[in-house]
Amino acid sequence: MINYFRPTFAVLWIFVLFVSACGDSTKKVYKGESYINYPDIYMLLRDNLESYEKSALKFSVLSIEGANKSQEELSASAIDWKDIKSIFYKAHINQEKYDNKYRIDVFEDSTGTTTLTYTALDPEITNPRLYHYRHKTDRKFTKHLYRIS
Repeated sequence: MINYFRPTFAVLWIFVLFVSACGDSTKKVYKGESYINYPDIYMLLRDNLESYEKSALKFSVLSIEGANKSQEELSASAIDWKDIKSIFYKAHINQEKYDNKYRIDVFEDSTGTTTLTYTALDPEITNPRLYHYRHKTDRKFTKHLYRIS
């Protein structure tokens, strides 16, 4: 009598090893924070900027591009709010595609200002570092800076 079990088992075992070795070994897994902990730029602008768009206030607009720096006083109606928002929208990382790809560091200084630094763990990300500042007493958004390199 011929024993078919042993050769079949060996072939099946080799097939299982082959299939398990064919996974995508180049895909990197990052151990950052969940994207739900990242700032929602759309919400921040809606809650903190949009109320000023139709106000009677004057604004000091500071623009820095490379070594060029300019500052001017403008009324709310003279400001291109859409253009300003588009700059901030580039820093919107509260998206599932960035899940676990940023590390969050929190620092509180002696003035009561909390600094949250979001550092990209994936070198392919175009927003490698974002900074958010808020004051301890009211926890309100006070400043948003980001850097694209």
